[in-house]
Amino acid sequence: MIKTEPVRGMKDYVGNEAKEIVYLENFFREVMESANYTEVISPVIEDFSLFSIKGGEELRKTMYTFKDKADRELTLRPEITPAIARVYLDRLQSLPKPVKLYYIGTVYRYDEPQYGRYREFRQAGVEVLGAEGSYADILVINDLYNFYDKIGMNKIISINLNNIRLIRRILESMEVPEEAQEHILHLIDKGFLDDALKEINKSASKYKENADIIFDILSAGEISESKLEEMVKTYHQFSDDFSYLSSIYSNCKSLGIPVKLNMGLVRGLAYYTGIIFEVKSPDVTFSIAGGGRYDKLIELYGGSKTPAVGFAVGIERTILAGRNYIKIPEKPKIIIFNINNKSFEFSIKIASLLRKENYIVDIDIKGLTLTKAIPFYIEQGFNFMIIIGEKELQENKVTIRDLAKKTQSTIDVTRLIEVLKQML
Repeated sequence: MIKTEPVRGMKDYVGNEAKEIVYLENFFREVMESANYTEVISPVIEDFSLFSIKGGEELRKTMYTFKDKADRELTLRPEITPAIARVYLDRLQSLPKPVKLYYIGTVYRYDEPQYGRYREFRQAGVEVLGAEGSYADILVINDLYNFYDKIGMNKIISINLNNIRLIRRILESMEVPEEAQEHILHLIDKGFLDDALKEINKSASKYKENADIIFDILSAGEISESKLEEMVKTYHQFSDDFSYLSSIYSNCKSLGIPVKLNMGLVRGLAYYTGIIFEVKSPDVTFSIAGGGRYDKLIELYGGSKTPAVGFAVGIERTILAGRNYIKIPEKPKIIIFNINNKSFEFSIKIASLLRKENYIVDIDIKGLTLTKAIPFYIEQGFNFMIIIGEKELQENKVTIRDLAKKTQSTIDVTRLIEVLKQML
């Protein structure tokens, strides 16, 4: 006997669950193509080093890694940004900048499964490569908000903002080595601030008192714009980074984007160098999307200086947070019922005609009587039944029944589409 349930941490999606995923992915594709992004489809399996170099401590621990028959160390991608960076280096460097790309795909992480966290899940995201400065950051955040706005979640989300460059600059002023910085940021991201401060004191070569600045900033959590202005004055040596964050915040507010300043936000991926952001919803405890600026990743992979910014949307997490707000358009469902076998070929032609008009159409093959078939197909969610008997076949007609209203009429096949549109 084989096990019929999926592998732990994975999930089968059937019916409406599958429909929700496909709808959201297609909607994301439509929104990003309208903003002039180009789609990239990359392999699920990548070289391990692509993600291990700068993925971050947590990511490296949760990767599915293995060796193939040629003894190459490979991994199931735990995210997609590094894969897009690889594609850019391999095929797209010669394009005019900025290069705007989007992707939709499955990713894999060996996390402990729980609500909103699976070992296989879907991400849809964008990367803008070769663009620096606040305009690019604002446009990307606006594109992210635009997606949530168009799927009907604009009233229930907020976007937390921070500038990770601020923390990195303080650590650099203390001459904390880059490897230690990565571990410190990992500890902060997991909520272990005291452990992070101990690591800072252990790793810093000078200005150890600046650890207090880090503590004050991170402990502030969600703050107002006036509080941020205070911080600019208090920590004047880092005023540029505070001011940059303030500029992004005020521009986003002016655009009607529901942004919040959260000085405690530190995302887990080690390649972020500037503005970072996460989408939150009060209906769930986890973030449903996130992103930021990563100006050194392309150089790290051997390319020329290429500033970049992007984000990723968690498809399943967005569905969990937005189930009461995302409205998937329902197409009318039609069942064709043949009174006898003589009209079977005719019914197939009718089905083809209706499917061309984008209706969902099925042909009854259960062998039920008409009186039993009607309640059965009502229960299955069908809206209309087209009944074809011997007389209808001879006269090139059909009887169309509204299953909800319990009304029906016999019409010529040439009027079928017209009558259906009137009935909807």
